Amino acid sequence: MPHHKYWTVRKEESFEQELILALKTDKYADEFISGVEWSLARNPKCGKRVPGTDFVWAIPIRNPNWIKDEFTVYYTFDEPKQTVILLSLARFSAADL
Repeated sequence: MPHHKYWTVRKEESFEQELILALKTDKYADEFISGVEWSLARNPKCGKRVPGTDFVWAIPIRNPNWIKDEFTVYYTFDEPKQTVILLSLARFSAADL
């Protein structure tokens, strides 16, 4: 079985603070973030580049069965260092779409 090198995922302090706020109202938010980390560690290009930026990407988190609101994780990555950096967690309501 081949060994795959997974990317390192780290969180900016602002992301950590936004996650703490999200957990106050959505107890499953940390589980969704774990899923995002898992995906990004394997393929940092699984999100979409944010228009008008060179290095910021976004990945939505949607599961209306578990959480009231939806989230978008904004991140960047350093290919030579194989590191993904979670920048921001933005909450939006499905009604805002």
